[in-house]
Amino acid sequence: MRALESTPLTGDVDWKSPLGSRSTWARLREQTRHCTFYRTYCFKASLKQLEEVTEEHVTYVGDCAALPPSPFLCVLLAYDCCSPSREEVAAHLDCSKNVYWRAIVATWIRWKESRAEQVYQLLDPLYRDYRPIKVRQKDNSYHNSYLDVFIDQLLRYRCALVSLEEPFVLDVIPFPHLPPRYELETRGVLPQREYAAPEDGDDDDDDDDAVSRPRLQQ
Repeated sequence: MRALESTPLTGDVDWKSPLGSRSTWARLREQTRHCTFYRTYCFKASLKQLEEVTEEHVTYVGDCAALPPSPFLCVLLAYDCCSPSREEVAAHLDCSKNVYWRAIVATWIRWKESRAEQVYQLLDPLYRDYRPIKVRQKDNSYHNSYLDVFIDQLLRYRCALVSLEEPFVLDVIPFPHLPPRYELETRGVLPQREYAAPEDGDDDDDDDDAVSRPRLQQ
């Protein structure tokens, strides 16, 4: 999984351009690499340093909205510049110490991994990660969510015959189209997804923090 070469474009992002278009993304990427946060914490940072930056500064999932690029987006682009190996990516994904570090690595996999079966194999286990996250919307408002919900959105966004019920918070990133998982299962490329058995107490109706998870795509 090699990082794409940076496109040397300058100027502000044209917010009237379709989100996720390559021209808009190229300009936003260049703008991000010149923002204060990126130049202070991410420029020439190692993978280990980026993990530490995430633990200290990344407190929500989001791209840029109408504000300067988010720390989440800055670390994501810096992670891409490091051109991590497959072994490093797998190790980072397995690291569950910080939920936003795992979200950044998962986003990078969905963005950069060209093999659909590899995307599902790496991200499917994260459906079992129910830790809470904060998400910044396009209108600059925040709402609470969960990592497994975010993973579900990553796999549904730009997926053939599958759509999200609401706009995706990272739709400015040009994610490649992803075939539905059931197609790969039908072709024998992937086994059927195993659903985690509920743990004791998961069906407690009195739990105020209980949430209904989005149905996994078939």
